[in-house]
Amino acid sequence: MLVKKLAGVVDIVQAAMIMEFAFFTIPSGSCVGNCNGLSLSNPIWPFFLVGLLLVADGAVSLLERWPAFPVAIILSLATIAEVVLNWGKIGGEGPVSLELSAAIALVTVVLNVRALMARPPVSEENHPLNLPVFG
Repeated sequence: MLVKKLAGVVDIVQAAMIMEFAFFTIPSGSCVGNCNGLSLSNPIWPFFLVGLLLVADGAVSLLERWPAFPVAIILSLATIAEVVLNWGKIGGEGPVSLELSAAIALVTVVLNVRALMARPPVSEENHPLNLPVFG
C-alpha cells in the first residue's frame, strides 16, 4: 500500500535529519572542550540513537511489516519529547532546525498511524459475507 511505503520513506528522511542534527550541532555552553559528535557528554546523543533506530525501522516499514509502524510512532514521539526537553540546551541552531525536526516527527506519527490502520483489501474469495453455496 502506498501509505505504508510513504511512511517508510518519511521514517528514513526523519532519521537522516535527526542524525545530521546530532552530528553537527554543538550545544550552547553545556560541554567542556569539544563534545560535537557522538560524545556521551553531549546532551543530544539520544537524537543519534533514535535516528539510528528510525533508519532500521524505516527499512522494515518499506517491507510493510506491521510491527514497524507502532515502533516508528514511539520513536517519533520520543523525538518530539527530546526536542521539547532539550530546547534550552541546544537551541534551534544547526544545519537542521529543531522546529523542522519536530514537524517531520509529527508528520511521521500521522503517516504511521494511517499505515497502522490500513488493511489490505479482502478478496472476494476470503470475504466473510461470501457464504458457501450448497447443492
